[in-house]
Amino acid sequence: NIHRGDMTSDLFHRYGYTTAPPEYIETAMQSMEKQFQNIMFIVSSDDIDWSERNINAVKRNIYFSRNHSDVFDLALLTSCDHVIMTVGTFGWWAGFLAGGQVVYYNDFPALQSSLSRDFSKDKIDYFPPEWTVLP
Repeated sequence: NIHRGDMTSDLFHRYGYTTAPPEYIETAMQSMEKQFQNIMFIVSSDDIDWSERNINAVKRNIYFSRNHSDVFDLALLTSCDHVIMTVGTFGWWAGFLAGGQVVYYNDFPALQSSLSRDFSKDKIDYFPPEWTVLP
């Protein structure tokens, strides 16, 4: 799940919200490709156009979930074996409910931001310890 929407607003950014760059998504996809065979990526996003422009779909089996409701996308993601999430509760719940391996973006929230004070230093109060963190 790629969450951008409100995370890109100046207000959210000043508070400490961050968005995962395309490089993180590529690294996470490569990590999954090394671990699993015959992999299919399902991409849901509140900015699917950005996702299609920024995800390397060459030689990959990718489905971009376009024009579906949030409920449909969440149900689709929870049926996946593994989840790559960026930031936000939508991706968090998709990962939590899907089970399997969950990969999350390390640079959330922004260091020394107002939002970062709501998290423990190791973020264990938000991200389960069995989830995999990537820079």
